[in-house]
Amino acid sequence: MEQTTDEFHTFGPRVGVGWDWSRGPAAQGKPFRAEFEEVHTRKSTNEVLRWKGSVAQDSAGRLREDIFFPDPQHVSATRHVTVIVDAVTLTYHFIDQETKDVRTIELGRIVQERVAGKPQPGLSTLEYPLPTSQPLPIGAEAMPSERFIEGVPCRGSVVCEPSGTMIESWSSGSLGFTFPVLEITRAKDLNILYRLFNIQLDEPDSSLFVLSSPAR
Repeated sequence: MEQTTDEFHTFGPRVGVGWDWSRGPAAQGKPFRAEFEEVHTRKSTNEVLRWKGSVAQDSAGRLREDIFFPDPQHVSATRHVTVIVDAVTLTYHFIDQETKDVRTIELGRIVQERVAGKPQPGLSTLEYPLPTSQPLPIGAEAMPSERFIEGVPCRGSVVCEPSGTMIESWSSGSLGFTFPVLEITRAKDLNILYRLFNIQLDEPDSSLFVLSSPAR
């Protein structure tokens, strides 16, 4: 079955690395492992698309995400992509597990060259934005109280966009604020639910962060 890529088929990527110019990776000392799912529901037709996978973060702030998702052109097929991030050097590796192709983005080097006034030709600021330690998105309203979600304390915020889209997001300092533990988006014809579950606050196997490591 062929499908045209549209808003309904647009996921993430949720490969965020909390980073502070004065302190470095915000996730240092915050190891965890978890599973996740992201569910898109088109309200007008009740169609549902689902992403799932696992995420691991070690005490050094290194991050691995394994994502399983329907191919937007052939929704009966499933793709598997692995993302490995070194939060110290801000180096991103994107691995297509089907083709074994690896794409590496050295964001730390790009940032250093931009700060030094020597941006690389062909790289746009929009494509590779500088890391930020901004605690809440612009226009976000903080929730008044803390909640425990999946066993970890979370702080929430709500963003109401001019289009009418509302985004409610809950994240936890226990995870270094790298990923939302729960995020709910309500748009005109689209609902999105993203959640982490089976969260374990322990040190993952170091082999997970090696490019040749298999998914676990």
